[in-house]
Amino acid sequence: MAYRMLTDLPAACRSSGLKVVLVPGWNRRGRPASTGSFSPRGVVAHHTGDSIGNNSSRERAYAGGTLASGFASLPGPLCHIGLGRDGTVYIVAVGRANHAGRVRNSGFMRAGDGNSQSIGIEAMNSGFEGWTDVQLDAYHSLCAALCDHYGWPRRNVRSHAEVSTSGKWDPGINYKPISMTTFRRGVAAVKSGGIMALSKREANAIAKAILNYEMHGGGKVPRESFGERLRRIRISSMETNESITRERGDTNKILDRIVKKLGA
Repeated sequence: MAYRMLTDLPAACRSSGLKVVLVPGWNRRGRPASTGSFSPRGVVAHHTGDSIGNNSSRERAYAGGTLASGFASLPGPLCHIGLGRDGTVYIVAVGRANHAGRVRNSGFMRAGDGNSQSIGIEAMNSGFEGWTDVQLDAYHSLCAALCDHYGWPRRNVRSHAEVSTSGKWDPGINYKPISMTTFRRGVAAVKSGGIMALSKREANAIAKAILNYEMHGGGKVPRESFGERLRRIRISSMETNESITRERGDTNKILDRIVKKLGA
């Protein structure tokens, strides 16, 4: 049985441009080889199901505690990577982890032992508190970086809900799995090498085009600051509507960057 230790996982994650924190013991952590093989071909996305809050100290403790050690009924590590609410990446383990369990055929995953086939990411989210754009964008960027680093197609990202044989619904909102069609579009849209950069001229051109479209779409434009207008017309990429287009997802990210670029 092949068993890989992904000691290059920090480099893979850093290529996303996100902040990376190494949980003590990360480079030695993994389930024993006696529990099964580990030769991943893609990523399985989860949420923790616990309400941790947007608190870096609590997230760090959770990553080094629950995610690393697990429970009596399910020993750790419970994932390879934890993803904070602010987009911080916590590297927990580099060997096999107890995150997917038995799985069904779905995308790159083949029915059977899911832990042997995938890297597991646990986003720190209760599943009821909603998803911030920051955390969702980081999730896209992280998955894209992992696929690119290991030479996997970016479509090799599945949710726990898609592969589970026991009715798991994560990652999701209020017992409803998020649209992974939309999620994978977000992963595919990430520019190679991390977050897309815009020049001030490009940002101005896109901002003017968007605002012009809004102003001619009917109705009175309220008196708001430039930044407030941009934020008001942002399009949520967490919609579970399957018909959401890649362009709308891109617009959501572009607007964030416009606001930062122009200091609006």
